[in-house]
Amino acid sequence: MWPSGRDIVLKRMEDLQLLTPQRRLALQAHGAAARPLGLAPQYLAQIRTQLIARLGADAVEQGGLEVIAALDLDLQKRAEQTLRDSVKRLPCPVCGLASKVHDTEEKSWRHLDFFQHSAYLTARVPRCKCDEHGVKQVNLITIAYLIAGKLTFNLAPL
Repeated sequence: MWPSGRDIVLKRMEDLQLLTPQRRLALQAHGAAARPLGLAPQYLAQIRTQLIARLGADAVEQGGLEVIAALDLDLQKRAEQTLRDSVKRLPCPVCGLASKVHDTEEKSWRHLDFFQHSAYLTARVPRCKCDEHGVKQVNLITIAYLIAGKLTFNLAPL
């Protein structure tokens, strides 16, 4: 029986000393699981960006590509939770005092059209509750600086 593509990749990773032999065997015994799209939108947006850079926008938008990508979904969820936990207080956009995060609101902005498709930026924007000024939407530039100096939006042509 021929080895699967996954087994070949795992063996190559072991050869490059990216995996220990024990880890390779554990991964081979575990089996791969397909996950539905949308569980890690930033990850998918990054893959899409890389595909466009390598293949061009026309090839990606035309469709018909089968893309297989590896993601440790549990690790991704823990990373997202860590980010949420680290941003418990945000500056009030009026006075600048640290305020508790109140909630988030989904906002959409029109973006430049993507070929013949209308494109929108959609993000959940946090609101803070200042003791003096009440509930206010946090400045997006402030959020950008708090999250490593950049925001990642998932562009979704409609």
